[in-house]
Amino acid sequence: MLNRSLKKVSWAVKTYRGYIPISQEALEDSDIDLAGLVANHVQTSSVEHC
Repeated sequence: MLNRSLKKVSWAVKTYRGYIPISQEALEDSDIDLAGLVANHVQTSSVEHC
């Protein structure tokens, strides 16, 4: 049997991503620029971790 050892790896997340489900139909039928509204929200939102 092989004797394998594991080492700890430190890492830091610099980018956080999410999923915002918006249908193509909602984008097309909206009276406002829904895609622009979501894009603006994503750009101005930030996640802070201690």
